[in-house]
Amino acid sequence: MKNSEETLYTYNTLRHLQSELQKYVVNVDYLINLVQGTKKYSQLKQIAKNEESLIDYYDVMAQKVSNYFNDKPAYLPEFLIICVLSHWILEEEKSITLFPFLNDINFERLIEAFENNRDAFVKDGVCVVSDIHAVSLSIVEKLKAKKYKINKLRVSKARDKKSKSRK
Repeated sequence: MKNSEETLYTYNTLRHLQSELQKYVVNVDYLINLVQGTKKYSQLKQIAKNEESLIDYYDVMAQKVSNYFNDKPAYLPEFLIICVLSHWILEEEKSITLFPFLNDINFERLIEAFENNRDAFVKDGVCVVSDIHAVSLSIVEKLKAKKYKINKLRVSKARDKKSKSRK
């Protein structure tokens, strides 16, 4: 980072964001343990069923990141998180009512800090900052396209009425 005030702000904000995310966001280890636990303890099946949509969304994100960084190391994971959150919240205007601490994060300033230091993030002739922007946009687009239906056996009332009227 170019100046110490910007550096201090960036690191402090990233630490705060990490701390809050760890408090309020379900982590992947919990989900993995839950799914594995259902094999041993049938009582966990309903909890796992309730978490299916979250598992699906985590799978979408993990798949996208894994595919994108398949043949190269994943640099700047914190910047990837900032970009995904920024795009999701600011561009897509998704609700963050469950995570009010995100209102305190100045995503534009954080992104600007990385942008101002692009030269420091060139790896093997590739600008990692541009790479991260591309993969974060790809993740958000994939999340938006993800459709999740809680009850797969449910038939819409309109279709149900049509089928009954034909009989």
